[in-house]
Amino acid sequence: MEFVAIDVETANADLASICQIGIAHFVDGKFCEIWESLVNPEDEFDFINISIHGIDESMVAGDKTDLRFLEGLQGKVIGLYAKGSGRNDQSGFVVTEADAQQPLLSAIC
Repeated sequence: MEFVAIDVETANADLASICQIGIAHFVDGKFCEIWESLVNPEDEFDFINISIHGIDESMVAGDKTDLRFLEGLQGKVIGLYAKGSGRNDQSGFVVTEADAQQPLLSAIC
């Protein structure tokens, strides 16, 4: 079986404030590769979120401001099973898709 595990971090309680995404690729139960990127959510960072993941405004200042760059992963993970580890991992994509007015989650799953 081949699948990807998706994890996102948010800047605050807003699920659309994704500031980091990580994707791990597994084949036959073995880890193959990992991809991760910081994202500038163009939003305020709450102290509680910073204390959880350690990411703050200064770390994302020069990074991309949306998730459209995920389209580049389409060839790597399209058709694979995808699993997020929490409500943010899936809900964050849904909210951000609405903001961007394009299907970001379908681009990688």
